[in-house]
Amino acid sequence: MKSVNPKALREAYEMLYPLETAEVRDQEHFETIYGYWLWIYAAEPERAIGTSNWYGKVTKALFKALKIRQPRTKREMLRVLAE
Repeated sequence: MKSVNPKALREAYEMLYPLETAEVRDQEHFETIYGYWLWIYAAEPERAIGTSNWYGKVTKALFKALKIRQPRTKREMLRVLAE
């Protein structure tokens, strides 16, 4: 599965959702959270990839960090990431 490091995922997320992280000073905390999500993604991509809620936002950030167009369906997302 295609992936990125926690720092790249955090940076992509901040570009997409700047108001959510604007006042956060502890960026390492966020990288730990994204690292945990990446761990789940590596072990169980079907569980980590989402289309709604926070998992959906992180999935969108993953595609942005990878610089690839995000498909609409979860099945297509998993296929693209596996290529």
